[in-house]
Amino acid sequence: MSIDTGYIVISAYPDVENKILEFSDSADPVYDEFLPAQKDTLVYTGGLNYYKEIGDDSLLSLDGVSVSKDEVPTPIEDLRDEAYLPVQTRVITDPVAWADAYYKGPFLAYEWKNPFESSDSQRKYRTTGDFPGYQDHCSPTSITNLIEIIGYYRNYSPVTSKSASQIFTTVAQLGIRNGYYKNPGGTTPSSLPAYIRQSFAEFGINVSVSSSTVTYDRVKTAINAYKPFHISLRSNAIYGNHGVAAYAYTRLKSQATGYYFSFVKIADGWGSSGRYLTISSLSSNNMHVITVGKLG
Repeated sequence: MSIDTGYIVISAYPDVENKILEFSDSADPVYDEFLPAQKDTLVYTGGLNYYKEIGDDSLLSLDGVSVSKDEVPTPIEDLRDEAYLPVQTRVITDPVAWADAYYKGPFLAYEWKNPFESSDSQRKYRTTGDFPGYQDHCSPTSITNLIEIIGYYRNYSPVTSKSASQIFTTVAQLGIRNGYYKNPGGTTPSSLPAYIRQSFAEFGINVSVSSSTVTYDRVKTAINAYKPFHISLRSNAIYGNHGVAAYAYTRLKSQATGYYFSFVKIADGWGSSGRYLTISSLSSNNMHVITVGKLG
C-alpha cells in the first residue's frame, strides 16, 4: 500500500514569479513542528517564516518566541510585482474590483481627482477606429482627446463647435507636414512636446508642455492643477508602444494591510470610456503635461 508523503506550499498571491513557494517529495512540512490542531491558524510570510496565531496581535514563531504581528518579517512581499499577473488583467475598468481581486482588501478610495470627466460626463472618448484611412495614429488620437478634454472643460467654442473628425484631421495633417507623424509609421517620441503644442495652437490655444517620467506625485500634481497629459507607453504588457491621454487619478488603500495602490485614468484610444493603468507599471514611461496659457 502506498503512503502519501511530502508537501507543497502555493502562493496565495497571483503576482509572484513562482507560484510554488516550497515543496518536498518526502519531508514533512515545517509547520508540523507546531503540532497544529484543526482550530489553529497558521501564518506564512515567506522563506521559512511560519507562525501560529496566539492572539489578535501576536504570533508564535517556530522557536517558541511570541512576536507582534507588526514585527514579523515578510519576505514574500518583496517578491510581489504586478508584472507577474496574467496579461489579460492589465485592462482595468474598475480599480477597486481589480485591487480586491489580486491583493488583500477590501480597498477603499484614499484620494482622487477627476475634474475633466465630471464636466462633460456624456461625451465619449475618441478611438483610433473613429478615423479610417490612418494607421499607427494613436498619438494623433490622444492629442485629439486632449484638445477636446480641455476645450470642453473650458467651454471653448473653437473646439466644441468642431467634430472629432475635423479636430483629428487637423492634428494628423499637422503631424504629417512637420514630420512628427507618419501614416503609416507612427509618431516620433521626441517630437511630442512640439507636436502637442502646435496642435493646440491650431485651435487658438496657447500651451506649454513639460516632460518627465511618470510618478504618483507628478500625476497628482498635474491633475490637481487641472493639467491633463499624454503618456508615451513603451513595451507595455497590454498596449505595447502606444500613446494615451491621461486626465484623472485615484489612490486606494487596503483596510486590511494599509497597502496603497495608485492609478491614472486614461482615454486609451481603444475604448470610448475611461480605463485605468497602475502608476507603478509606468515608471519608465514619459508623461507630457499640458499647461494652458491663454485661449484665443
